[in-house]
Amino acid sequence: MNVTPKVGLVREPLGWYVDKLVRGEPFTSLLYGDGEWIGCLGLRTGEPLSHGEVMTAQLGEELGASLHDDSPDLIRATDPILIHYRSYEGQDYSSVEYYGVRINAYLKALGKPFTFYDGTVWETASQRGELSPFLRALKIKSVLMVANRRLRGIKAVRPESFVEIPDQNAYASIDSVESQVLTHGRPDVCIVCTGLGAIPLVMRLRKHWPSCTYLDLGSTFDLFARLPSRGWREHLYRDEAEYRRIVNANLEGV
Repeated sequence: MNVTPKVGLVREPLGWYVDKLVRGEPFTSLLYGDGEWIGCLGLRTGEPLSHGEVMTAQLGEELGASLHDDSPDLIRATDPILIHYRSYEGQDYSSVEYYGVRINAYLKALGKPFTFYDGTVWETASQRGELSPFLRALKIKSVLMVANRRLRGIKAVRPESFVEIPDQNAYASIDSVESQVLTHGRPDVCIVCTGLGAIPLVMRLRKHWPSCTYLDLGSTFDLFARLPSRGWREHLYRDEAEYRRIVNANLEGV
């Protein structure tokens, strides 16, 4: 009898990740957003997406290949509505449904069960000013950060090593970025904020430094550098008093 593989969803609080860091338990956390799923699905190849990133066939292949790694330390996270799209009540439901149907069909076609974690935990903590336990845990670790140059000097994270990525279409330079990262000594934690190239870069680095913890954190730190944004960050930047309150709350005790 054929049994359809299940796609599960788990939500762990930020403290769950913090505890792993404090215990020194290596793990890899990856974020699959809209763009990452577009690549896995083989859609929009050759087209520009956000931040000037171009969805190439190679990028799509690397993103898709990350789903074939069954290592127990690998944590795959996504926005829950992309998996459980039927529960979404926003005005853009048709768009969410379009991708949700295809994502679920794609995962089931791979023929194995998947468990995804709620990747919105990072954005939520940043928005609510609740990042401080995580940032304090990083202070006792050696950290290498791969990100936009504007994140280099933020108080939230002052890593021992920093590798800059291009402002536009960073994946096109992934070979060079990978080489630059490997010129540094292996850190305890490697933080990667490189757009669509984050997952491919992390999966490459794992082959060189398997005992490192890798955190694909997307836009988690953008507010500290006031990086251009939409949604809640854009509104927050317009209210200086509230902006300062949220930033200070995130940095409490750091």
